[in-house]
Amino acid sequence: MKYHSLVRKGFFRKIAFGIGLNENIPSDPLNWAQSQFNEIPDIDLMGAPTLSEQIKLRSKMRETEDKLTVKFKHSAVEYEEARQKNWRKYGTDFYQSLELHIRHKSAISSSQPAFERMFHFWTNHFAVIDANGLKEHTIGPYQREVIRKNLTGSFANLVKQATIGFAMLESLDNGDSIGPNSSYVRKEKAGGYYKGDTALNENHARELLELHTISPDAGYTQEDVIELSKVMTGWKTKYYKNDYVDWKNPVIFDSYYHEPKEKKILGKIYNSKDAPINSKDQLFAVIDDLCSREDCRKFISTKLCKYFIDDDPPSEIIEYVMNAWKKSDGDLPTIHKAVVEMAFRNPEYNKKYLMPETWWLQVTKMMDLNFLLSEESFWKHDFESWPRAQFQITELMEDLGHHPFDFKQPNGYIDTEEEWISPEMMIRRLVYAKHVYNYIKSENTKNDVFEGYLTSIINKNFDNADEIIKDLFKDNNIKSNQITTFLNRPEVLRV
Repeated sequence: MKYHSLVRKGFFRKIAFGIGLNENIPSDPLNWAQSQFNEIPDIDLMGAPTLSEQIKLRSKMRETEDKLTVKFKHSAVEYEEARQKNWRKYGTDFYQSLELHIRHKSAISSSQPAFERMFHFWTNHFAVIDANGLKEHTIGPYQREVIRKNLTGSFANLVKQATIGFAMLESLDNGDSIGPNSSYVRKEKAGGYYKGDTALNENHARELLELHTISPDAGYTQEDVIELSKVMTGWKTKYYKNDYVDWKNPVIFDSYYHEPKEKKILGKIYNSKDAPINSKDQLFAVIDDLCSREDCRKFISTKLCKYFIDDDPPSEIIEYVMNAWKKSDGDLPTIHKAVVEMAFRNPEYNKKYLMPETWWLQVTKMMDLNFLLSEESFWKHDFESWPRAQFQITELMEDLGHHPFDFKQPNGYIDTEEEWISPEMMIRRLVYAKHVYNYIKSENTKNDVFEGYLTSIINKNFDNADEIIKDLFKDNNIKSNQITTFLNRPEVLRV
């Protein structure tokens, strides 16, 4: 593969969030990027509850809501008023905004921005559908405590932890999946109670194959999905007698609901007489096998290259990442380093269209903006009123169409240009570019030296800085138009 010696400033935006106004351009960009994947950086948690504590809050909120449904069953108006009060009490809007603050502060302020950008890729890869209050209380902590904490191990281990995570199991209803020959069904039949109303739930098994590991290109069949669904029976969120969910131990494997007979997936038999596997470990054994397949290496490597390099990356770039994966036995830091090396060695691929959240974070990083609240300011909330100031970041992500906890489909947000290039999506960015100008205008120090401020930003982050500066400042354009034009130039939207 022919490598290019020219280092382009776009590299810092392609694999991270650009260079801040008060930051120096790293003298060894590739080493700067690759060294960020060896350790998980600490983040400012801003006093956020842990995942277990958030599950408890969500549990109490839903338990109370069930009681309100009974109490106000004859009055829709009173029910809705009580419901809104209950939401405010348990921080329904407050906590998702807190998690967004943590996520964005980490991206902008981290000394390991390439790691943060990679973290964003994996949170989108293991998308959790917003259902039953998950977005408000658990998706953010799930991303922090499950996905983030497993980014320095193997891909197989990451898949295992993401698969049995509370939010993933809950969103895909895996707890409703019951083995047709499970102890539960056998007992129901023996007692004459069985009505044939139990069934396998294929949701989670299908996503594990289709989206998280090997993709349909591997040629798996519907029978493979069914068999994997049997393997996954018994993995569930734990419902407790006096609580909506046993938040102290929210995820369990319950063999009472597990399908005991052998399963055959992609030609391999699990739990056979010749090679017995403990029921609880069957899922992990399957995941190990899925993650060791070339189908998996190709699918995930391609997806990484599409996200960081180009919507249509050449095969040799993908193969380089696949080889690094194979040699390291799926070591994530090694895989991540291979991806950023390909981005660095192939600077001619500068057509990657930025997803809205990434675009916004790059704007705020490059321009040294701070739309985020401090921990002290954020917690000045009474949990009785609506958190207007705190919620602004949630509204921002919703307006841009890219709320990172609000997945509508289990395949996450599509990262190709055609997904975001519509007039509606462009208008939304134009609107927030105007907000950026208003923010800058309110800071007199920057308003007084506007041209120098903007010139410095451009020089640090763009190779064609002279061209951009000439276009922006010709004919004494109105300053607000200069900002709007700059933030929506092709060089800013694509990298």
